[in-house]
Amino acid sequence: MLISRKRKETKEIKVYLNNKPPEHINTMKYLGIIIDNKFKFSEYISYADERCTKLIHSLSKSAKISWELKHEALKTIYKGALLSLLLYGARLD
Repeated sequence: MLISRKRKETKEIKVYLNNKPPEHINTMKYLGIIIDNKFKFSEYISYADERCTKLIHSLSKSAKISWELKHEALKTIYKGALLSLLLYGARLD
């Protein structure tokens, strides 16, 4: 992946690996975070949103039916499960 902040496409860089040029990609996953060649995280945000939505639905189904938990207990579980997904890779000072 060629990473650049320029708006125009830059010239191709001639790089070879085992006498073959590497495949050009627009996004990559590094340490679980998806970034694109302009350092935008919109695809990662969509990915995290999808994971959180799936987790909320699965937790709500199992917790309400079999555990018979109150609202505050569900809120604690959701916070504990979702905050780890949402804050992954975030800088906390």
